[in-house]
Parts: sequence; C-alpha cells; structure tokens
Amino acid sequence: MFNTKFAETMRTIITVKHIFNRIQSLNASSFKSMGDKYGVSKMHENIGDNAYGEVISNVQKDSLAYKILNSNNGGYSVKQLWVIAYELMKNESYVVMVQREQDEQDAEMYGCTLEEWLSDEE
Repeated sequence: MFNTKFAETMRTIITVKHIFNRIQSLNASSFKSMGDKYGVSKMHENIGDNAYGEVISNVQKDSLAYKILNSNNGGYSVKQLWVIAYELMKNESYVVMVQREQDEQDAEMYGCTLEEWLSDEE
C-alpha cells in the first residue's frame, strides 16, 4: 500500500517559478525565424507553437502579458517571461491544470496511481 503521508510531504505545489519554467519553451517558437539556416527542427517549432497556444488562451486579453505575447516575434526576455508567468498564476483554472499534470507526474515517479497520490487517508 502506498504511504499517503509520504505523498502529503512530497507533493509539489505549483508556484510562479514552476510556471516560469514551464513557459520557457515559448522561446522555441522564435526558432521559426531561424528556419533551416541553423538546422532548427520542426519539432522545436511545434514545441514553441504549442506553448504559445496554451499560454495565449490563458491570459487576460487586457493584460500586459497578452500584449507581450502578441507583439513579440524574436523570442522573449527573462523579464517578459516573468510577466507572463505572474499573469498565468492569476488564472486559477490554469494553475489547477498545471497542478493536475504535476500530480500525475509525481504519482508516476513514485509508482502509484493518481488517486493514491491525492488520497488523504492512511
């Protein structure tokens, strides 16, 4: 049986730093401008495009993060990524989604089901 008390102490709680790390792949979409000149693969372009789609759909349209996402063609600075991460952290449904994905990864890493991982019973 899985020790749920262990899971309680090991559960990763999503912070703005987690979100910042997650969205760093946004800069992969800037590889499109480099194209075949530098041998950037389609996979890297797709990673960036997928990250962009996830992020743009989860920020408020009247936010600075939205403006940054729509006005940038050549990659994002660290400061811009932090602005976007803080904006995403305000979106409760986005944080819940990221938390769920993290819980699934943690459960798999510790060899238990998600239900066991999230259970608060002995």
